[in-house]
Amino acid sequence: MTTQMEFRILGPLEASCLGRPVKLGGPRPRSLLAALLLDAGRIVPLDRLVTAIWGDRLPGSARNQVAIHVHTLRKAVKTAGRDAELITTERVGYRLLTDDVWLDMHEARQQAAAARRASRPEEASATLARALDLWRGPVLAEIDTTEIAAAARGLENARLDIAEEWADAELACGRPREAVARLAALVEEHPLREGLRERLMLALWRSGRQADALESYRQGRRHLLDELGLEPGQALRDLQQAILAGPPPAGAEYDDTPAPPPTTSTAPTGTPTAQPNTSTARSGASGAQADQRVPVVTVRPAQLPPAVSAFVGRTPQIRMLDRLTRPDRDGLPVAVISGAAGVGKTSLALRWAHEVAGRFPDGQLFTNLHGYDRDRRSAEPSAVLERFLRALGVPGAAVPPALEERTALFRSTLDGKRVLVLLDNAESAAQVRPLLPGTPDCCVIVTSRRRLEGLTVSHGALQVPLDVLSEQESVELLERVVGAERVSAEQEAATRLATLCDRSPLPLRIAAAKLTARPRWSLAEMAERLADEHHRLDQLSRGDFEVRASIELSCRELSKRAALAFRWLSMVEAPSGFAPWLAAALLDTSVQEADQLLEQLVDAQLLQPLGSDGAGQPRYRFHDLIRLFAREQAEAEEPCGAAPAALCRAFSGLLGLAEKAREIHFGTRYLKVPRGDAPRWLPDEAPWAVSLSDPLAWLESERLTLVAAVSQCAELGLADLSRDLVASYVHLFESRAYFADWQAVASKAFEACRAASHLPGQAAMLYSLGSLNLVLRRLPQATEFLCAALSLFEQLEDVPSQAIVLRHLGTVRLIQGDLDGGRVEIERALELFEQVGDTASMAHGLGFLSHVHMLEGRLEEAARLLDRALAIDTKLAVGEAQLLKRRAEVRRRQGLHTEAVRDGEQALAITLDLNDLVGQAYALHALGEARLGCGEPVAAADDLHRALRIARQVGDRMIEGRVLLTLGHIESEDSVGRLRQAADIFAGIGATGWHEQAVKAALAVTA
Repeated sequence: MTTQMEFRILGPLEASCLGRPVKLGGPRPRSLLAALLLDAGRIVPLDRLVTAIWGDRLPGSARNQVAIHVHTLRKAVKTAGRDAELITTERVGYRLLTDDVWLDMHEARQQAAAARRASRPEEASATLARALDLWRGPVLAEIDTTEIAAAARGLENARLDIAEEWADAELACGRPREAVARLAALVEEHPLREGLRERLMLALWRSGRQADALESYRQGRRHLLDELGLEPGQALRDLQQAILAGPPPAGAEYDDTPAPPPTTSTAPTGTPTAQPNTSTARSGASGAQADQRVPVVTVRPAQLPPAVSAFVGRTPQIRMLDRLTRPDRDGLPVAVISGAAGVGKTSLALRWAHEVAGRFPDGQLFTNLHGYDRDRRSAEPSAVLERFLRALGVPGAAVPPALEERTALFRSTLDGKRVLVLLDNAESAAQVRPLLPGTPDCCVIVTSRRRLEGLTVSHGALQVPLDVLSEQESVELLERVVGAERVSAEQEAATRLATLCDRSPLPLRIAAAKLTARPRWSLAEMAERLADEHHRLDQLSRGDFEVRASIELSCRELSKRAALAFRWLSMVEAPSGFAPWLAAALLDTSVQEADQLLEQLVDAQLLQPLGSDGAGQPRYRFHDLIRLFAREQAEAEEPCGAAPAALCRAFSGLLGLAEKAREIHFGTRYLKVPRGDAPRWLPDEAPWAVSLSDPLAWLESERLTLVAAVSQCAELGLADLSRDLVASYVHLFESRAYFADWQAVASKAFEACRAASHLPGQAAMLYSLGSLNLVLRRLPQATEFLCAALSLFEQLEDVPSQAIVLRHLGTVRLIQGDLDGGRVEIERALELFEQVGDTASMAHGLGFLSHVHMLEGRLEEAARLLDRALAIDTKLAVGEAQLLKRRAEVRRRQGLHTEAVRDGEQALAITLDLNDLVGQAYALHALGEARLGCGEPVAAADDLHRALRIARQVGDRMIEGRVLLTLGHIESEDSVGRLRQAADIFAGIGATGWHEQAVKAALAVTA
């Protein structure tokens, strides 16, 4: 059963459950709760929560700490006695559920809305007074982050709006004396708020305190001049003159109600009805009060432009907008449709507006605010209001000059009406606010490239983000413009064309228009023209519509640093998107600044946020057309040499962080590939403290970035950097069986090193390719690469690397059944490891040598070598797991089955902790064989079958064959089949000795 929760944010943050206070913890959980309450019922993105908690001082672990603070709040609520879930985890953030929850902010809005619907001023005044009493002091004053402070200012403004409405109602009731005390206190708090001062002056005047009213005017004028350098507005000046002229007219204290609203007419736009009405220019939510009644000729504007043709998709967004017309909605319904250039914001707004126009019988107002136009300045709200007022029937001479007065008259004129207002192409929330009606019966739709979150804070605006179309919707759009027959005849080309247009409506319509005008062009030909990245944006231009110019407008307000990040990020190939560290490396700055710059690009709809990756990093990506534009800008604006230097720094950052991750996860003492001297870049604030808390997840998140980076390094001639990038990732490639990636990057880096005559790099990559072929059990190819690498390392007199190659060549010999040859190579390697003092590689080599002794039956010597190897402090978990697995095999053959099981379990635990799939397969095989010796056939079979599944998953043919060989000995149902499979595998990889064992075992079973 749920428990009643109450939250209060109109003052210090408070929470209670069944009347008992809830302990909310420290300042950060409280800030998090405040941010969720401000958007109660809606999903709050993780980035906004982070900003709400820490402001501009973000710690590296911010996003991880949010989850901890959410847990703290959930625990506090549960401890207080609430059974139902309060905070839910969503895909991009968190949501505070409003079921069975009372929130003073919502209560205040409901009370204000009820007061506006009241039929008598006495009822309105009492209801508004109850709303005002909900404020207990400065809103959330104990939380000082910019995000929360902005929301608090919005709620304080809402309080003042309600106070002004309450004062109007009190004056209408003929109670000016009762209004003076509260108004005086509010004016003292907000001396620059002219609407409050105007009402205070009126209340004082009507209370017979003419001198006090004039003194209030003088004080207000002094504040305005001292702090803003402005004279009072026209309304205040007119009221002062009226007070100077004498006492108020008799009965004025009872005559403050506005005239009834003009009657609704169905006349077309601009056509007056037969009987004019009058309306008082009285303030709405924040305007000033005029002292004259303005005659209004009732008209019904119908200003919506035609809806766009061939409209497709957007069903979820239309359903979101439909929520605006629900009868139970509180306050003025406002929605902000946001998205990148050309994504179809205006098309969606017009489609929905035409569908619901019948629900707004008093008309529809439309304006293009030109927030993102090439040839026009952004529209001034004052000019827009003048056009709106004239469209609503207000004579031009009656339109007041000041913006605040025009807003007040606009709201008064719409009072009691049902009008739909569509504000297209808005630049900012400040541009929109004066254009908002004051009545909840109207509805406002705003389109903008920015999210205009300030409207959500101040007016509860519904956010309707718009992304590109789906593939199916994109093809459907082409069908509707070009023709279904033409598209169905070239389905594959249509799909490719949609992809090349980013599945965005504007470029799709431009391409379709060109095809319509050129019936002889095929869709494949159009796609081929767009395939050329250097000319794609040139092709996507027709008449007044140009994709390049549309994107350019979104860049207009970027800071210089954000614009630089925009250009340089476009040069990096990042198939899985990129994290803030990449921008930090490109600009040689902190990750914190990079994060802020990326958010600027997201706000400008130039980057698409992808959420958090497995390591907890936020990731971003470009739409292809926006990236092409950014690259054009980079080529045109960057000085010679700046871009390659930035790319080198970015790839050095990838190298530096990858090596840190590898060292944390795999250890520092043993390298799979000899490293070079390429530069390493790391940010000052060490971001790996958080993102590398799970280093394997970080490496996984950046794997595709690494693959692309090696190719780019090769193209730029950064041979040493490409070689070291490969070396930094070989551990992951091997342990997670990313063999295709390994092959691709090692081959590309080898070619780069060969082109640069970089012998150390060539040798390292030959060794890497040899290691890959050894892992894949392609033994002839492994021998060829390893011998070539050894020759180069000898030429370079690189003794440590010679030892590593010799150890691998010895392993090849062992697998081929040449135990003597394998022992010789490994012993040579051990001599060199000892010569150079490489203890980690020494331990690893001892493990291989012990394997030779085990195969030749010298078990005591094999065990001694393993004990010696394990005694070496290598600080290398993966090496310890291999040695423990080998000792389990030796002890099993010695008959020490219990000890063998213990070693196998320890090896498996290490490989599980490392998430080393290949190592898990080998450890499970050794453990399964040890359990057989202990008389545990069921547990043994379970381990062996798990090993077989993993071996097949990672493609390790050697361990697959060995597991099948063991299963062939213990499973009676298909022993022969298992053994023959093992024999075939061993024959295929050239494992001669193992092949002979499998063949003999199969013959013994069938004999």
